[in-house]
Amino acid sequence: METNIWSKKALAEESWRRWVVGELGLFFDKKGAEWIIGSYRYPRAQERLRIHQKCSSFSEEDIYEEIEWHRYMIGQEAEIEIVPALPDRPLVVRPNVRRRILPGREAQVHFYVPVWIQLFSHSVNRRVMLEEHPSLRLSSTWFGDMQTGELCYTLETVLSQEFERSSPPAPYYAECVLNINNISSSLLDFYRIAVHVEYLNLYLDGDGLHTNEVNVNFSGIDQISQVKYSTRGPRWLKNPVKIASAREVPSKNILKRSFSYIKHLTEM
Repeated sequence: METNIWSKKALAEESWRRWVVGELGLFFDKKGAEWIIGSYRYPRAQERLRIHQKCSSFSEEDIYEEIEWHRYMIGQEAEIEIVPALPDRPLVVRPNVRRRILPGREAQVHFYVPVWIQLFSHSVNRRVMLEEHPSLRLSSTWFGDMQTGELCYTLETVLSQEFERSSPPAPYYAECVLNINNISSSLLDFYRIAVHVEYLNLYLDGDGLHTNEVNVNFSGIDQISQVKYSTRGPRWLKNPVKIASAREVPSKNILKRSFSYIKHLTEM
């Protein structure tokens, strides 16, 4: 049994394979020049992680009709790569405990994001993404006003400062670090914060996934906050390996809109 799901997998002829990541089940078979890929969403109560479970026979008769199947004409490709990715929308992070940061103070906190799963095929000179699925489903929410708002996901989580004693809930979660600096003369009191995870890369360090750090300078309730995304993984990691690039490269216009979101969310 493999210990790392984030790698290339060789698909043998007429031999089912199954991976279950979070509540997502993935099923694979190869028949000649065709790949058959199925996806199924398990009930949340049955969340689990099974890595590289090779099936001698297909044994999911009870859910077979509910599996969504896709067939791909692939030619000579014999490997499929399973890659983690961050969600395709910003996250509205809701800490389980409301945070207050005094003027002139800063806080470094972290939380864990459930990743998406991307499937790639490989030929000699080409890498093609076939499909992607969230490992866990997150609720949608509208963030901002009707004119400038944006559709996001909601993530209710723990904002922790205990880095050394903390560990991800499961291998399909990525650690995200927030460095929040209150440079205003007001108390920073927030119960939600918008994090544009589509601007973040994913790094692998050992068996753990990490994003770049997010730096937020809060200038006041009526001011636009400055947000910067570091260009590498957390500084304390010794040998982080970039495993997935950000979905989007932040531009000035997008960043300005993101700042206003953070300003609104810090209002009491």
